Amino acid sequence: MEQQHGRALSQRERQVLVFIEQELRQDEALDAALSELRPPRPRWWPRRRRRSGGNGTGRED
Repeated sequence: MEQQHGRALSQRERQVLVFIEQELRQDEALDAALSELRPPRPRWWPRRRRRSGGNGTGRED
């Protein structure tokens, strides 16, 4: 099996991977909770990304 998947992980490497997976799950859960709290952006709300050019006001006057 090691030939297929490379060398076996050490105990420390397994612990680190488990820790990373737990932190990632917490991060994803927090992101989901924040997205529920954040109000949806109205259609008229300008996007944050600025395009090059224009008069700098964000409008096409």
